[in-house]
Amino acid sequence: QSIDFEISFIPVGGFNEQIRVSISNVPEGVETIFSSRPFDIPITFSITFRVPNNVRPEIYRPIVTASGGGITHQKTVIIHVLERGSSTQLFGVQPNPFTPNNDGFNDYAIFNFPETINGAATILIFDVNGRKIAEIRNSTNWYGKDDNGRDVKPGAYIYIIKDGERVVSKGVVTLAR
Repeated sequence: QSIDFEISFIPVGGFNEQIRVSISNVPEGVETIFSSRPFDIPITFSITFRVPNNVRPEIYRPIVTASGGGITHQKTVIIHVLERGSSTQLFGVQPNPFTPNNDGFNDYAIFNFPETINGAATILIFDVNGRKIAEIRNSTNWYGKDDNGRDVKPGAYIYIIKDGERVVSKGVVTLAR
């Protein structure tokens, strides 16, 4: 399976330095293929990560660093490798359950849903009594916190993903600590 990723930045002034790109923290066995568009403003680098079948199921976080002329820009890429035989879902949440304990493994839930009409979906998280716990905008991740930034208790939570007023997906996510 391949994952494509783009990183870009806009240099200021008369920037004409050579750009260097490095990729660190790449899981063993994952191939990285770097390609770059012509030197335009903004500068965009395209990187493809090829993940072979023998890579262990886990969430990996390679770091892409672009630097030149005293400017450094870093971006962490999240590659979520599922267990072989498990189906990737167009709708749903992975991992489920998730464990937001900052150990670097399953620390947040990633919501999967199709492209939206308006371009930005809202994820609503409710407790089992129907009280809204969190509203997530401009992200597909939930870190197990309420709208005030407090950790929520372990348990089952209902999620609804909306595009405007249209419900795109809904289900249950389980948080374990």
